[in-house]
Amino acid sequence: MNRTLFSHCTGFCLSLSMLVAALGCGSSVPQIGGVSGTTSAAGKALPEGTILTFSAVDRDDAFVTRVKADGTYAYTPPGGAKVIPGKYKVVVAPPGQRIIEKDGVSMVDPTDKATYPEITAKYKSKESTPLEVEVGASATKFNIELEAAK
Repeated sequence: MNRTLFSHCTGFCLSLSMLVAALGCGSSVPQIGGVSGTTSAAGKALPEGTILTFSAVDRDDAFVTRVKADGTYAYTPPGGAKVIPGKYKVVVAPPGQRIIEKDGVSMVDPTDKATYPEITAKYKSKESTPLEVEVGASATKFNIELEAAK
């Protein structure tokens, strides 16, 4: 009897897996291949952890990635995520404040006074950023060069 129950469970799981795979293939919303590039301001790479938010121009879609230590960034949708190709405004925000451990408690480092002058106000909102990219169905390369603060 246990063998029969095991056989039924195995058959059910296999059928369910095939159904999920078949439904996933019929998605009508296209996915992007990803966006990557370099970042800089006044000839220097943006700080590690700088936050890049790609907000669709005519929809509520958005995705976020962070700048790596070498000034590059890359975003690839995680499995199953759907990002619709189109125009995206790019908002640039400074990295979050440094977190430290003190007496076993995580807290914002009170000595972290970084101001990130290379990221001027116009890049920090969707309404004012001049950065815009057309994201396609395949991998898109987009290098970000911020104008020097005046």
